[in-house]
Amino acid sequence: MDSGTVEELNPYRFFASAAVYVGRLVDPGQLRTVVTSAVTAAVTRGGPAVVALTRAVAVAHDANAAENPPALLGVGGST
Repeated sequence: MDSGTVEELNPYRFFASAAVYVGRLVDPGQLRTVVTSAVTAAVTRGGPAVVALTRAVAVAHDANAAENPPALLGVGGST
């Protein structure tokens, strides 16, 4: 499978029968909202959640990330 094929995949249709939530990040600013929705759906509906990333989001670089890495829930920071 070449990389062009992956970009053309429709995650909503591909994962619809298996996941309780399917979301897609097209802008890094959506991260908190989409991930919160995914986790909430997975916990409350009792199933897997899928968050698909566009190539632009996957390779986005936050200039502050090296100095202020995000805290993981329950790991090294407040939640």
